[in-house]
Amino acid sequence: MTTLAISADRWTFGGLDLSSYAYLVREVSGADEFPKLRGDDAPFTGLPGRRPMGKLADARRLALGLWVNPLSVAGMLVEPTNRRQARKNLDELYAVLGRRAQQALVRTLPDASSRTAMAEVVDVSAFTDPVSGELFGLVVDFALADPYLYGADVVVSGATPASPTDLAITHPGTVRGGKVLLDFIGPVANPRVTNVGNGQYVEALVTVASAKHLLIDVAAFTATNDGANAIGSIRHSGAFRFLELDPGAQTLRVSATTPGGSLSVTFSPPYL
Repeated sequence: MTTLAISADRWTFGGLDLSSYAYLVREVSGADEFPKLRGDDAPFTGLPGRRPMGKLADARRLALGLWVNPLSVAGMLVEPTNRRQARKNLDELYAVLGRRAQQALVRTLPDASSRTAMAEVVDVSAFTDPVSGELFGLVVDFALADPYLYGADVVVSGATPASPTDLAITHPGTVRGGKVLLDFIGPVANPRVTNVGNGQYVEALVTVASAKHLLIDVAAFTATNDGANAIGSIRHSGAFRFLELDPGAQTLRVSATTPGGSLSVTFSPPYL
């Protein structure tokens, strides 16, 4: 497959490269816009205006305008005619777009880093070159239930022999995120992780045996201690989610009533 680098960004969807001789994205709408907020400020009787309330980012839409060309992805004519090649390319593209389920929409930036969102095709508008019939233009409208694109996971780990022990972590993205997986390896009792910057913390009132794992999945709201459900032992404060990271460098402070073992933190950084 030949990937063309003639535009600032490259896109793939469902594993199909949209920056080749067969398909080429020429216009993007909504990729660098803030999602709308979900929620509203609360009115109070006898007081002017409203009381500000915390809000969450809502789902958003993103559209790609692209050309379906009369060449194969490698820049060759495989079918007998240009018209047949263009139609074959369109059918193969529709086979991916028509799955009507969330698939990976990947944006590759000029520095070769990539950001991924789970997206669903909700509308396709198309037109054909009326003279030659050898070129198709499409506008593909995607719905992102989770409005963010996510970069490569950030992983930090270290031993936690004392209480407290600090771990440094950097969030390279652009918005506060809560896709965090905490993996405690025992022995440790009643471990707590506090984000020193924003004051949020999550703790598990459990004892983790030596070499066993306590997994706290912030995004999934789950916790298991050596495979057993431990969600009833979770305590947290500062936000609806167990723990969130803000863009930039920050410190995670690990404490416990009986310190020991180690902690590994896996974080998926969100981008607007």
